[in-house]
Amino acid sequence: MRQIKSVLDNSGKRPSKVGSLTSGTHPRHGRTWNSGERELTSLDWNSILTESSPPIYHSHHSEHSSYREKLIEHLFIGELLKTSWLGGSLLEVSKPEVDNSGYDIVLEASNVIRHVQLKSSFIGASTSKQNVNVRLAEKPSGCVVWVVFDPKSLELDHFLFYGNGPNQPLTKLLDKKVATHNKRNADGIKAERQNIRELSKSSFIKVASISKLMGKLFG
Repeated sequence: MRQIKSVLDNSGKRPSKVGSLTSGTHPRHGRTWNSGERELTSLDWNSILTESSPPIYHSHHSEHSSYREKLIEHLFIGELLKTSWLGGSLLEVSKPEVDNSGYDIVLEASNVIRHVQLKSSFIGASTSKQNVNVRLAEKPSGCVVWVVFDPKSLELDHFLFYGNGPNQPLTKLLDKKVATHNKRNADGIKAERQNIRELSKSSFIKVASISKLMGKLFG
């Protein structure tokens, strides 16, 4: 009910009470009492449940996060391949058999090989940091690409890039804050994850389009 009230408050449609079957809002029927005239008024949930109300509208993304991550990965690779093709060049894409080296895909173009760790979140998400495996720094051009997408259409809106120029490794990754486990151990301490570093959102550079990202990746 607190989530429903938050959605209604953000929509500008304020009921007199929330959580009552005789007055206020009933989420199953999607109706609310008008606080002034006490008339039953239908609400347009499609206009209310927007990016401003992630607890309800975006539950599908959290419930099926693994599925969504793979979907965004395929969409991202498709956009890279399309941009490369339209630009008159060919991009090679490969994936590791085992995910233990800190990267998700390998991209090769213009004699540059990029080991890329992919991250994603939707527009308006509260995600403020990402965890990155330190082994990514061992690669000649390791980098992190954070894809920000529209939760309704799944269109790729923009990108956040963490890395150096082509053929330059992540020399400063090891200097970043050591990540910790989400759960506390028997002593009540969140143990450190020595192979993982936290990257705050401010560590990334915003890239507006896939073509500009290609320039970051391959020069």
